[in-house]
Amino acid sequence: MEDLTKLIAGQAFFKDLDPTYVELLAASAQPARFAANELIASEGDPTHRFYLILRGEVRIEGLIPGRGPEAYQIVRAGDSLGWSWMFPPFRWHFTVRASQEVEALAWDTAQLRDLAEKNPAFGYEMARRLTHVLVRRLQTTHAELVEYYGSTN
Repeated sequence: MEDLTKLIAGQAFFKDLDPTYVELLAASAQPARFAANELIASEGDPTHRFYLILRGEVRIEGLIPGRGPEAYQIVRAGDSLGWSWMFPPFRWHFTVRASQEVEALAWDTAQLRDLAEKNPAFGYEMARRLTHVLVRRLQTTHAELVEYYGSTN
């Protein structure tokens, strides 16, 4: 368990997280593996798992009318996946697929929500970190839209 605690504490998403919370996360983490091109979750599915990607890449896809599914962001090692577990209605907002073999840590989202409810300081830390992820991904999407529409003029 000590190795798992060190692994979690060493990830950028959990940087400077209180060691007590790292231990809580280590106690409930499960290994997850996905083959290249394996579907991890579909848009609208309940969010039963939150992931920290350790190795590999995951595509975040959206359905583009007339074109089908298109990847518009890549989640890489060190990134988290599955922020929707903290915000009702607790459903995936996008489809996610492994673009190559992926190793990750996974947490049961009902258990994480329960931990957050019982320990508001932990809940705040997780919400703060997940909000940072949301803002960063929104900024990336904005920059890509500006570049795309700017190049069509």
